[in-house]
Amino acid sequence: MPDGDNPFQSPGRPADVSAPVGPSPRDGSRLGAILGRAFNSYFRQWGEWPVPVLLCGLISIGCYLACLFPFLLAKGPLSCALFACALRNLRGWPVDNSSLGRGWQVLGPAMSSGICLFLLQVVPMIVFGVVIFGAMVILGVSVGPPQPGARPDDAHVLTFMFGMMAVQIVLVSFLAIWGLVFVTRTMFVMPLVADRGCGFTAAWHASWEATRQRFWERLLLVVLAGILGGVGAYVCYVGIIFSLPLYYMIIAAAYEDEFGIAFDGWAPPDAIGPALAESPFAPSAVR
Repeated sequence: MPDGDNPFQSPGRPADVSAPVGPSPRDGSRLGAILGRAFNSYFRQWGEWPVPVLLCGLISIGCYLACLFPFLLAKGPLSCALFACALRNLRGWPVDNSSLGRGWQVLGPAMSSGICLFLLQVVPMIVFGVVIFGAMVILGVSVGPPQPGARPDDAHVLTFMFGMMAVQIVLVSFLAIWGLVFVTRTMFVMPLVADRGCGFTAAWHASWEATRQRFWERLLLVVLAGILGGVGAYVCYVGIIFSLPLYYMIIAAAYEDEFGIAFDGWAPPDAIGPALAESPFAPSAVR
């Protein structure tokens, strides 16, 4: 039932709560429609975004200056708060400071999701980096520069240089590919936590399954969202206040395109639809 006092309630009649909420197969690309909706919604309320973005930025900087661990703890709730702003924007409600309260409402799942996503992305990079560093050490020992006083051999030097370049190219390529794949396959985790209060395992499973289809389209969407969201940094860094919301708007629009809206207002945690209900990690109440 619509609640006029609910800051997350969208105008209009209630949606059919018995209708499927989870991912549904669609033919053709949805990229243009998602970008169009995100841009149109944002430009209708772009003037309301700077204050929430600045508040989240100040909290993030303060936590980072305190220590890395507080920053990791705050990363998830702040991300959920900005996704709450984006979802309010898409659903026709004003973006204001009350939107940031959603990060507090889902504090536990948001914290655990932020930390788990960070570790799952960074640990493989560290492991691969250690392996590559070991390969560089072995290469340096086996074909490294000759002993002091010995005349360098051109073939010897070229082998060493090209070997090091090849190892570095492999490392950089892995980091770029893994980062893009990981971010794409987990693009719906934080929106699911923010919108439906899901735990990390349920949100991870749902996002991983949803992005199995139309992967390259979603990869392009993530790249475009990242570029558009960060373009403001080139305007003396001040422009990031106005460009960063585009990242959250685009991902949130893709999330709603995939999972739909359980209600016209803010969905309760157990209204998660078939996609999450089929997950082995979904809450027992919906299985």
